[in-house]
This record gives sequence, structure tokens and C-alpha cells, in this order.
Amino acid sequence: MELFTDASSTKGFGGYFKGEWFYSSWPSNIAYPDKTFSMAFLELYPIVVSAILWGSQWTTKRILFWCDNEATVAIVKKGRSKCLQIMKLMRKLTWCAYRQIPQTSSQCSTTSNEVPKQLRCNVVLNQAVNELWNSAIANTTRTVYDTGFRKFETFMLLNGFQFSNLPPISEDILIYFIAHCFKILSLQYSTIKLYLCGIRIGAATSAGKAKIEDHLIKTLGRWTSDSYIRYIRVTPASIKTAQSRIQEFAPPSQAVLEVTTLPICPSISVLVAIEAILNPTNDIQPFVEQISVTEKLMKLTRPYLYSELIRACFMGLIDANEKDNELNWAAFTYLKLPQVVVKMNQQAPRNDFSTDIEQGIDLLLNSVPLLDLTDIKLNCDCVQFLLLEFTKHDLITESQSQRLLHRRSTESEKPAKASDVATKPTPSLIIKAEPTVGSILKTLDADCSKNQEALISVLCHMLSGKSFDLIIAAAAANGTLQNFAVKLVKINEYAKQVQQTQGESSKAAQNRALLFDISFLMLCHITQLYGSEIVTTAPDFFDTFFYQWATQCLPEDSKYKCIDNHTPTEQNKVDQLLGNLLKSHELNYIMTRWQEMCTNMPFVAQEILFAWEHGALSPDYVKAMVNRSKSKMLCLPIIMSTWLCSYMNTVGEESREKPLKMLQFLKNINPTEGEVHFTERSHLMSNILRKIVNDILPVNMKDKTNQHIPLKLLPCEVLDKCLKNLFSKGWIDMQSVYTLEQLLNLCGGDWFSDRTVMCMLEGSRLEDLNKALSIVYAIFYMDLEPLTLSLILHTIPKFLQTSQHTNLLTDPRGYILAKLCVMCITSAQTAKTAEKDIMSHLRRGRKRSRKEIELDEMEEPECRPVKRSKTMEPQLTLDAEGFNFGESSTQDFLTAKEDGETSPTFDAKDHLNKALVNMFRLMNAISQERSVGPQISFIVSFIEEAIKCGPQYSRGILQFMPPQMLSQIMRNMPAVFTNQQILHICDLSTLTGRKWAAKAVCQNARYKHDYINIDRNS
Repeated sequence: MELFTDASSTKGFGGYFKGEWFYSSWPSNIAYPDKTFSMAFLELYPIVVSAILWGSQWTTKRILFWCDNEATVAIVKKGRSKCLQIMKLMRKLTWCAYRQIPQTSSQCSTTSNEVPKQLRCNVVLNQAVNELWNSAIANTTRTVYDTGFRKFETFMLLNGFQFSNLPPISEDILIYFIAHCFKILSLQYSTIKLYLCGIRIGAATSAGKAKIEDHLIKTLGRWTSDSYIRYIRVTPASIKTAQSRIQEFAPPSQAVLEVTTLPICPSISVLVAIEAILNPTNDIQPFVEQISVTEKLMKLTRPYLYSELIRACFMGLIDANEKDNELNWAAFTYLKLPQVVVKMNQQAPRNDFSTDIEQGIDLLLNSVPLLDLTDIKLNCDCVQFLLLEFTKHDLITESQSQRLLHRRSTESEKPAKASDVATKPTPSLIIKAEPTVGSILKTLDADCSKNQEALISVLCHMLSGKSFDLIIAAAAANGTLQNFAVKLVKINEYAKQVQQTQGESSKAAQNRALLFDISFLMLCHITQLYGSEIVTTAPDFFDTFFYQWATQCLPEDSKYKCIDNHTPTEQNKVDQLLGNLLKSHELNYIMTRWQEMCTNMPFVAQEILFAWEHGALSPDYVKAMVNRSKSKMLCLPIIMSTWLCSYMNTVGEESREKPLKMLQFLKNINPTEGEVHFTERSHLMSNILRKIVNDILPVNMKDKTNQHIPLKLLPCEVLDKCLKNLFSKGWIDMQSVYTLEQLLNLCGGDWFSDRTVMCMLEGSRLEDLNKALSIVYAIFYMDLEPLTLSLILHTIPKFLQTSQHTNLLTDPRGYILAKLCVMCITSAQTAKTAEKDIMSHLRRGRKRSRKEIELDEMEEPECRPVKRSKTMEPQLTLDAEGFNFGESSTQDFLTAKEDGETSPTFDAKDHLNKALVNMFRLMNAISQERSVGPQISFIVSFIEEAIKCGPQYSRGILQFMPPQMLSQIMRNMPAVFTNQQILHICDLSTLTGRKWAAKAVCQNARYKHDYINIDRNS
């Protein structure tokens, strides 16, 4: 018998057994995104549910569990785990195995696949409550104790004692009770001893019910430890009542950042621009998470959010100054945005969803000049195309669409068209390209060996005009670009080798060469536009020729590869290829292995260059040889150019003259008569070569279109100028996006974080600071986690510890910086959750920082450096000891717990968790100082802003806060936190958290009492 189960942290859990199945979302106490449960726990959960549902069918049977989590398999085999939460599930599973089936559940017949109510109620609620409150003592032990106490009550009643709740107990009475048990009941001494223990426990339970204070129960019962607490049983109803009363103390929902008073929401504008320009191939889920977190942190209404999303898209369409950028913006607006809105509704369903979108578009229609300018720029009715896409995805109804179009037509002030233009507008082209992508993918699935001419015809048709750029833009928007690239790699792999062992016809050889050349050119173009990860992240193609060549030779993000990556295979084949080029022989198609040809071509270029430099060849001979190399196969000049650029990158200016001339020879294309589809291929090759060689060219020859950092200005000046321009406008343009990206790649995260925060805090008006904060928060999404690490490990410690930056921590700048920290930390933690089920790509051009490398090295015990003496280095450092979770010589605040409590549950290897630990240690050290200054004020603001995020996000930050830090802050600044805030700062689910919360509340009460007395005396 086989059982299949699976679990997802974001979707829920389910199981399948002999044609029956179940599925459910996670209960509220472990629901996403509260990450307090490991994946092993989540995978074990449906196994236990299956045992409860189908255990009656497993009696005397062997059952095979199919589970895809190795940790869960190991736990089930061993029957134990260090995690208390997992052990509770294992106890339930063991009990099911012992009793065959602990309970039965039935499901009434239904016509839908909805999860039955009995499963949700019994498994999620009743079982969890029963386990939580009844698993402290085994049932058999509890029965013995209860029997002893009941015997004592019977003995008291038989002898005339009258009592209500508590039977009187004295030494003399117990002596008579022992005699009664021995003489009358004929019990053994061991049984009498258990009865006496039951009397002690029963007395504690009865005293608890009589509302006697805990310390009196401990004293009168002579308990030497706190174990008596488990016998003072509180009913689940009482616990729920207490929890509901605590929830009444929750602070009112507040926005961490208020932006609705601004004309444009800067954060949404920047997030949309970064996604459309820098991440066109990303899955929509991470972007939806970004928008959702921003919506919750800023408390945006859905109509306002939809309005700002569409506004940002139209502003991007207006700002696009190149055809490629306009295609990306159109693809995002008309193909990706509807999918984003659908996904948002799926994650947070609303009954009036279409009404929210209608109201959002109504808000947008108030911006008549913006819409008119967009229509004039794209020569079409942009709102109409967008409404058609929304209607297609069932986001709005046809009647809602018609009403909005009627309002737009009546309010529009754009001039009428003079005449129809032959060129179709970009939105129309991109919308029609989406179904074309699907048909092309089906065509590329065909067998390459059977119908090569039809395949070549389709590929060459894509190369005509701007068709290829249009198709790959649409593929990037709907998430099929990698699939498209993978199919091209398969074609390239087929065409690189000779397929017929007994010979090859001229026509077959020509078709094979065309397939190899076209697929190679297309893959190069896709890699240059969208990054090499489109191909390199496909695990099935690590051994393919294009993967090897692209990772070792193709320049990317203005970085040339090492020239030593080119390794010759056979020197005789290089010599043969040189001889053909010298003797005016054309390249032979038949029986040619194009993989070997491409591997040898860099060394052909090397031999030609070295011969020219030593005077063995004249310039005319060199030019003739280069022209012959590009007469048929246009992939060969690309391969030669990559080697020449890598070579020029390793030599000085005086040695670059001849390689530069060879590059010019390669760039000049002369059409060859008789070559099939040469014009289309040569056009694509010219674009590829221009991007490859541009960064190695002299300054006077470079194409400065993509150069966004002026050569004569310092990076800090460029950044300050760019940010001040953004802060004054309140939105971001495409030039600024590229400038910020290049500055981040050039100078690194620490520098970028420092300069950006300094520029943000230069304002003095609160409205200007809020606008700057909204922009900076969204800019950090360019590389969220590394920039957040730089912020809390480098920038914040500098502000807290350096006297020259202390004045910038005074309010309102101080709490603006605190808002930035909280928002970035919350967003980074949420982004990590979204990336677990989705392949996330590193930002292009990004190099790992030194701190990230050190943090990774510390995760491996054998790589950890030898600990140095603490007297030889600062106490608050980022070394191995500073991040040692629980192995420090002194008690670490993270592992401080009461008897019987489990250690905190978090990923000790996570970089962000380590950084938060380090930051709270620094804050804790500052809070212990007896002086009150801007640093303490910043710490208070940080905690207050974390509380504003709500319990959904605040616990992820405040779980690293030392418990004693709260008391220390309130000692320096009495009553700085209200009782409501204290209840959300402390983790009330732990005994330690409840103790520190009680202490803080008492401090507040004592301060209030002293303040009233002083006021009366005065």
C-alpha cells in the first residue's frame, strides 16, 4: 500500500491514497508568511493527517510513504527530532500506529473538490488544541494521579469532613488516609506513594481553579521547581478568551509610510520601472510580492494601487527613447500587467475585484494630459488596448470597459489624426506577437532531421525587420523566453555534428550549416539583451556547445572573459583552416563539424594577428583572410571578435592598433552572392558585434548611448545629481534607472547604501523626506537583500557610532531612517519566502561583496578562522564569534530561555538573520548607556516602526531583540512605549517574553504612579 503526500509553504498540503485525496491550506497558526516552522515539519504534517483519515485501512498492512523531503524521511525512521513541534506530530503518528486509528471522520457527498469541513476542523483546530494542552503528561500517569486524589476526597467525605472546592489537608489527616489505604483498601506501598503524589497534584489543580496565586501554591505545596505550573490546568476556552482580550490591545493599523498625499506614488513608479527595464524575464510572483508588501506597509487602497501601476506603465511608454525599450515597456504593460493583477487577486481574493479595477482606471482617467501624451507617442488609444486585455483576462466586464472608454473619448483633448499611418502601433504588435510565440515554439519542437527547410524558413522569417526583437520581448513577458532559448540550443546541438555516417549531400550540409549559424546568432542576441542566465540556468544543457562558449568567452555586462579560457583542441586542424584562408579556398560545408570549427577559430585569429605583428602578413592579406572567414558562416566573426576583445583587454594601448583594425575588418560586411538568407543574418551579426566591441574601443569611437556615467565626473557627484533630480520630480525615468544600476555595479552595495541614505536625509521638510524615502526604498529593490545587508551592517552602525553622523539621527530624519530600515528588512524577508519556489536570478553585473563571502565561509566549520582574542578587536564585529548562535562564552540573548522552553526557531545560517543579530547587539550596547541622545531616539523609532508593520511582519524583526533591552530603554526613557506596544514587542507565546512584558508594564505603572504623586505634591 502506498501513500503520496506533499506540502508547500505557500499553497498548503495534501495527500493521495487508493483513489482518495485531500487538500487544505495551512491553518492560521502556521499560515504563510509566518515562517516559524521548518520544511520537515510541513512535510510531516500531511502524513499525520493521512494517518488520522485512513489509519483504519492500514491495520496489519505494510504502508509505504512517498515523501520528497529527506529530513522528514529521517525523522520518521528514527522516530525522534530535536524540534519540539515535530515531536508533537511524531507522538500523534505513533499513537495512530498503536491504536490503528484514533478517530474516524466522514465526508458527505459533494459535487466539488472543496476540502471537507470535518478535515479542517478536526485536524487543524481540535487536534492542535488537544495536543497543546493535554500532551504535558501521559494519560496513564494522569489517571493514576486522579485516582489517588479521588480516593482522598472519598475518604474525607466518609469521615464527615465538609468542604466546597478545597478539601482540608494536614499531616494528621494524611496519616489517617495512609492507614485507610493500607488497612481498608489493602494497597501496596508503591501504590500509596503514587496516591500521595496525586493528592499533591490535585491540590495544586484545585488551588488553581480557586484562583489562589501561583507563588502561594508553590510555597504551600513545597514545590522546589516550577513544574507545578503544568498541573494548574487552564481550559482552552479561558486561553482563547485571554488571547482575544490581548488582541483588543493591538495598536490601530497605521501606515509605515504615507504617500497618498503625493501626486504620484514614487515607490510604485520605481518598482514598475525596475521590473520592466532591468528584470523583463523575471517571473511575476516576486513582483507581485513586492507590490503586496508595499501595499501593506503603505496601507494603499486597491483602486489607488491599480491606478498607480497603470500610470507608471504609461509614463514608461512615454519615456522610452529606443525601440527595444519601447518594446519592453509595451510587453510589460499589455502582457505582464494583466497577469500581475490576476495574481494579486488570487493571493488576496476580493468580492468587488472588478469594481476596484474600474475605480482605479477611473482615477487614472483624471490624468488627461498623461493619457493624451501616451496616445500621441504611440499613435493609438492606449487605454483601449489595455481595457481589451483586462477584459480578455476577465478582470473587468464588457459594460465596465465600454463605460470607461466612453468617458475617455469625451474627456480626451488630443488632436485628431491627420491621416492613417501605415505603421502599426507598438501595443498592437506586441499583443499579436503573444500567440505567435506559442505557434513558433510548437514549430521548433519538430524533428530537425526531417523538415529542415521549413524550420530554416521560420527562423529566417523571424530575423526579418524587427520581428525577432518583437517575438523575444513577448516571450520574455509571458515567461516562455527560456523555453524558446532551450529549443534553439537543441537545434544548435543537432546542427554542430555530422548526422550521416556514410556521407552528406551538399543540400543537407548547407541546411545544417544554416541551422547552426542562425541558432547561434539568435542565442547570442538573446544573451546580450536578457543575460546569459536565460541559457546557463537550464540544468539539462551544461554540456552543450553554446553553454560552454557563452560562459567562457562571450562578454557580458562590459566584462570580457579571460583569454586563457580558449584552449586548442588539435593544432593540425588550426593549420588546415589557416591554409584554406590563405589560399583563397572557401569554407567547405560537407562533413564539417562546426563545433570544432568554432573552437579552433580563436587560434586562427591569434595566428593571423601574431603573423601581422611580426611582419609575416601584409594588411591586405589580413583583410582578405578575415573576409573569407565571414563569407558564409557569420558565427565565425563573432567568435574571432570575442577572442580579439579578450586579448586587447590584457595588453596596453600601444599593442591595440592591429587587433582594432582586425575588428573593423570583421564589422564591415560585404554581401556574398548566392548565400541563402545572408542579409538577415548579417544584420543580426552586426548588432551583436557592435555590442561586443563597444567597451574595448577608444573613447572617440565608442557608442555612448549606453554610457550613463560621464567620464569627467566622480561617481558620488553623478549619484547625488541623479537622486536630487528624482527627489524633486517624485518619479524615475529610464536614464536614471540605468545610471543607478551602473553606479551600483561600479561602486558596490556599501558605498551605494551610504551615499543614498546621506542624500535622502539632506531634506528638511517632512513632505520632502517622505518622498525621498519612498524613492530610496524602491531603489533598494535593484538588489534588495545585499543592499539591505549593507544598510544594517555598514550604514546604520556608522550613524550610531560616528559622532559626525549623529546629528542626522535627530527627528524627523531619525525616524525616516528607521522607516527605511524596517521597510527594507520586511521586504527582504518576504522576498526570501517568495524565492523558495521560484528560480531567482542574480542581478546582472553583480559581484558578491566581501561580507557575503565571509558569511558563506563561516557556514562551513572547517573554513572558520581561528578565534582571536576579544581584546585584539572590536567587541561588535562580523567575525565568526559575533555570529555564533549559542556557543558564546557568555549567555547569548537569543538562547536565553526559561526551564522547559525550547530555543528560538530561525535559520542560523541566513545572512539577514545574522545581520539583524549584529545590529540588535549594537543597539543593546547603546541602550545600556545612561545618557539619552539621538541614538536612543533612533532605536525607539526603529522598534515603533516595526510594530506598525503588524504582527505578520514585526515578529520577524523583533524576535532578535534582547529581552532586557526593552527594560533598559524604558529605564532611560520612562513610558516611551505604551502597554499596547509592549505586548507586541515581547513574544507572549514564551514564558521569557511574558515575564519581560510584565516587567515593562509594571515599569509603566510605577512611572505613572510616581508621576501622579509628583503632580499632586507640586
